[in-house]
Amino acid sequence: MVLIRGHYAHEGRVRLRAFSEQSFAPYHLRVPAGWVPGEDSVARLLDLAREQGYGLVNVLLAETAEGVTAARLERTAAFSRAVIVAGEGEDLDDAVEDVFGVLWVDGGAYDFTPAAEAPPITGRRSAYRARQEAAAEVARLTREAERLREQVTRWRDEAGKWRKSAVEFRRELGAARKELAAAKRPRKRNSAPAARRNSPPPSNVPFPAAPRRNDGRPGAAENEPAREQCEENARPTAARK
Repeated sequence: MVLIRGHYAHEGRVRLRAFSEQSFAPYHLRVPAGWVPGEDSVARLLDLAREQGYGLVNVLLAETAEGVTAARLERTAAFSRAVIVAGEGEDLDDAVEDVFGVLWVDGGAYDFTPAAEAPPITGRRSAYRARQEAAAEVARLTREAERLREQVTRWRDEAGKWRKSAVEFRRELGAARKELAAAKRPRKRNSAPAARRNSPPPSNVPFPAAPRRNDGRPGAAENEPAREQCEENARPTAARK
């Protein structure tokens, strides 16, 4: 480094900067005190910077009357290039924006929270255990859903059978009602023969004449059986029974 510095010390096209241990890291994340990134916040910011090629990603954390609080993900290559191309008194952030580009994102979208509200950090073992428990729960719920689906299918078939039985019972009930209505309907009887049977004999039918005795007078004793037979025939049928 001493030889390089001595060789290019008077070269106007070359600018030398002081050695820094942080220069070997490809990215630097600067978070203000009192704020904590989420478990995958850094990984998401790195993916954003690599895929889009930004030299600086600013994360907006809070904005008050005093100013803006933000975290920064800096690309080392972008700032090294900015040191070379920046003009006299020019801000490095402006030079990085000209060369690589600068992006602002919302801190809430990347799970940045105040330290007082930050959840406890989950270690690798805890994360693995949580994933295993989640997978087991998903498997259990899948089996339960399958069992309930089979039960719903079975009850649907049972409901179809009961529906058919209800239709058959309704038909049988309708037939029974028709039979009952027919039984309650009054029957028309042929009362003419009975009337003729029960009607008394005509009044113009003469009784058989009583036999006369030798002296010409009707005999009461001899004519009595015939008179009783005529009266019996003249009675109504129901009275005789």
